[in-house]
Amino acid sequence: MNAPEPANNGHAPESELLSPIWAVISFDRLEGSGLTYAAAAELLERLDIEGVAGLCVVTDDVGSRVKSLV
Repeated sequence: MNAPEPANNGHAPESELLSPIWAVISFDRLEGSGLTYAAAAELLERLDIEGVAGLCVVTDDVGSRVKSLV
């Protein structure tokens, strides 16, 4: 009797952190979207250095719901 094939053909599933599904929001607006998590973290750090307030990394789905306050 043979063991069943793994559902993913032996390949590790791709992490969502590597997928371009992340956005950065601030208190004022959507700052960037369509980012990998690493790119979102870099943008967040740069904006924080620039003094942008209320920064958060969220999914693009959530980010698309943020309305600009400016």
